Amino acid sequence: MTAWDGTAVLAFAASLALVFIGATTAWSLADRIAANDARLGRAVRRWAAWSCGLASSGLLLVLFRWQMTPFFGRRIWFILWAITVAIMAGGALIQRVQAARPLRNSSLPNA
Repeated sequence: MTAWDGTAVLAFAASLALVFIGATTAWSLADRIAANDARLGRAVRRWAAWSCGLASSGLLLVLFRWQMTPFFGRRIWFILWAITVAIMAGGALIQRVQAARPLRNSSLPNA
């Protein structure tokens, strides 16, 4: 008997596996995806690296929880993982908003 049974766990693990495969593919093909735009290539590599890391850690946590590992199978690890995902999403949103704003520099003369 495992700690988790049912299709919800399999669907969650499958979605994490798809994210991991997609992120790995995007990371390896970033130069081809954004052949003419270096900024887009850096963004693809950055997002793919974070997605790959989070998906792999999520898959490990699903495995540990599913196989009832005494220490790593505890619910606190999933809560910490979810908090990490939420913090990263908030940080990405803040970074995107700050990048959209024009840079203000008081030392430059008004043009």
